[in-house]
Amino acid sequence: MYKKILTLVLCAFFVLTGCSSKTAVKSQASTYAVLTKKKKSELLKMKKHYDLIVVRSKDLTTEDMKVLRKKSKQIYFYMSLKKPHHKAETLKADGIFISKIDNADALDALIKEANQNKLKVIVNNAYDYRETVYKNSKMVAGVNQTSMMTKKQGKKYIKQDTEVSTRLKKYLSTCQEKGIATYLVEYTKNTDWRAAINAYCKKHHITYYNPTIK
Repeated sequence: MYKKILTLVLCAFFVLTGCSSKTAVKSQASTYAVLTKKKKSELLKMKKHYDLIVVRSKDLTTEDMKVLRKKSKQIYFYMSLKKPHHKAETLKADGIFISKIDNADALDALIKEANQNKLKVIVNNAYDYRETVYKNSKMVAGVNQTSMMTKKQGKKYIKQDTEVSTRLKKYLSTCQEKGIATYLVEYTKNTDWRAAINAYCKKHHITYYNPTIK
């Protein structure tokens, strides 16, 4: 009984405190997975199918890409801004997932370069560089945010600081207003938190992925 009440309270909290989006972005993938920690053998054997996956390009071949194409409609390659490369283009990926962002000018240049090479772009954890994202909204297909609702404390995940959560929700809402698809990755294993996060994301048209859910 207590768990049911807690779930309802958490769902109500996230729904009432978030910034609502009026319409879903047309380019939004309905199922999504960031699989950057999986080995090549695990990727090729996975049974689940997704609209969009993010993987590391290390060791992947053209034949491997053919296998992955049967498991996902879109494939994005993870790319650290500190170590950009062009394997996404040579292996015919759909886009790049830009992470480890620490320079607005470099981010701006990479977005433009990807667009010139007909590669879509998802920008990861870019709140501090949001003006660059907004400026390039026509070239940015999506933004991904981690830990918007929960944060790690020791070995557990607890509620994210209200101030942090509020500003990240606003960031995603603004991205949606500019036509950018929004994605969220959370790591909590707690079923009550998962239910609350899922409810919030459904209401606000955010595609949610939790790597701990098998």
